[in-house]
Amino acid sequence: MKQTIRNLLVILALLSLVGCSSDEDTNIQPEVKPGSEVQFDIAFAPSTRATTDIAFNTVFEDGDEIGVFALKAGTADVVAQNVKLMRVGGYWVAATNADKIYYPMDGKRLDFEAYYPYQGDHNTTKEELCFEVKADQSTATNYNRHDHLRATASGQSNNLVSLSFDHMMAMIQVTVDRVAPVPAFREGTDGFKVILKNVKRNTVGSTILVDTSAPSTDITMYRVPTTDGSWVFRALIPSQIIDPGELFAFGQALEGNVIDMEYTINSPTLLQRGKASTYKVTLDYQLDPDHPYSIGDIYPYKGTPVGIVYATSNARKNGKVLSLDEGNAIKWANEDGTTNATDGTNGLINMKAIFNIGSTFSDYPAFAWIHAKSPVNEEYNSSIAKGVWYLPAKNELQDLYNVKDIVNMGLTFIGGENLSDTWYWSSSEASATHASAFNFGTNLQLGYHKGNILRLRAIMNF
Repeated sequence: MKQTIRNLLVILALLSLVGCSSDEDTNIQPEVKPGSEVQFDIAFAPSTRATTDIAFNTVFEDGDEIGVFALKAGTADVVAQNVKLMRVGGYWVAATNADKIYYPMDGKRLDFEAYYPYQGDHNTTKEELCFEVKADQSTATNYNRHDHLRATASGQSNNLVSLSFDHMMAMIQVTVDRVAPVPAFREGTDGFKVILKNVKRNTVGSTILVDTSAPSTDITMYRVPTTDGSWVFRALIPSQIIDPGELFAFGQALEGNVIDMEYTINSPTLLQRGKASTYKVTLDYQLDPDHPYSIGDIYPYKGTPVGIVYATSNARKNGKVLSLDEGNAIKWANEDGTTNATDGTNGLINMKAIFNIGSTFSDYPAFAWIHAKSPVNEEYNSSIAKGVWYLPAKNELQDLYNVKDIVNMGLTFIGGENLSDTWYWSSSEASATHASAFNFGTNLQLGYHKGNILRLRAIMNF
């Protein structure tokens, strides 16, 4: 569905000299005297611009800069060329004395053309303005600078001049969700990203018309701050028709590589100027119960990858999967004490034991990291559950070690994090103070104090 973004309205007050304040009827704006300075002000809230929130509300902020051209009405005679107005303390002021605009001494009316964001300097002509967008819109700063706005007002000589700003770009928004066991999205530089695929970024000269002759490229989208933790991404591009095919690519960087997940459209899509085209995508993984897997295979073999197969059974139609990512520098528990998580062969049983102590796992960081991969209502009631991530028991880590090299080859291929030659937590408790850990470099299993910080990995049955 498409949702129209509110047009932006900026009110520019053209204050007259002596005598203007004597008018009784405020609905009639008196003409200013020749030579009067043009003053600019925002007369209402919310004032507007490119900082667009989750509800598509758009507001100007202090520090924003607008460019204004003033010409004698109906002519090409330039009175002010690309002067800069800045928003300071909620008001619009000339950036310097050279940016002030005055009505002509010959009494001519003025035509105003304004745009956002400001570019160039006083020597920049309207024809030299550039309204293409960049490939990296992943930060708020980069995204906002591409929300190109324009406004015009003709034949002005009154105190009050209204400029109605319009968005020149099309917005495309995607809300992304996942179905467990698709890996949880992660924050940060190497976290979850969305790429808008195969779009035109260039415009024709100083116009906002898309340059159809330019090659299609990709844009890294901006994650919009939300209050509910949802993952919403936006990009701004010139109005255009997108051909059928891949529209979004989703990725989460692991060890410098990216796990690719795609979303395609089946028919041409028109992205219109000043409007938002919204999408909602749920990343799922596609299961085929009859597909035979081998150790080292990507799981599942089609759809969104979630792990690497490290054990098989039932004619290779079932088995166990290792997660693509791992936790690092995490405690087994915050305090000493027995938990009954003592099973050495099935980590699901140990997950249930810790869950029975506290369903949030707040005192057991290693288990909390694993639980974050599962639905919030997961209770670990089945010791043979499929599709449920859990912390491996100590013997399950031994099984994993036996095929480590093959598994690491699969992880390298898909862009996951390889198993390192170091210590990893198991879910098996050794005592009130220690839990079993396994070293993937030396094939050694020892009890480590629960307060130590080690690595950990998630596994699941399929």
